[in-house]
Amino acid sequence: MQKYVKRGGLAIAVLFALTAFAASETKPGDKFPNLAKMELEGTIPDTKGKVLMVDFWASWCDPCKRAFPIVKELHEKYADKGLVILAVSLDENRKEMQRFLADHPVPFAVVRDARETLARAVRPPGMPTTIFVRPDGTIHSIVSEAVDSGFKEKLTKMVEDALKTLPPKQ
Repeated sequence: MQKYVKRGGLAIAVLFALTAFAASETKPGDKFPNLAKMELEGTIPDTKGKVLMVDFWASWCDPCKRAFPIVKELHEKYADKGLVILAVSLDENRKEMQRFLADHPVPFAVVRDARETLARAVRPPGMPTTIFVRPDGTIHSIVSEAVDSGFKEKLTKMVEDALKTLPPKQ
């Protein structure tokens, strides 16, 4: 009997831990962490009054590699409309990230989350994950799914929806 009580207690503890994790998952409407406090390697762009698109990626991630040209296209199309893109590398090895960027140069800011402070704060559900942040610092939307034939259209829609949150131009 005692063996079953121990197992039941363990099951309850595991269930409680999973519930606590699910409840703490980052979601739209949450406040996005202050990037200046996240110990990121690289220069954080000015995002004041803009929509921030944070793209979590790594050089070893094949779907991330397929997403990078799409992110570059979005920058070219929407940067002058108020979109700022920040690519956050989760590469453990800085040289691997630099090698990838040398082969695939991009016009937007790239930083490395070497200590995973931002990743731990946000908990991206997969790779790649893209988070859109409104000018007020709250999360507008999160995209974390396969980079398939509809990926570009989905990101484009998210960009356009997020840009609608910008204050009207005076």
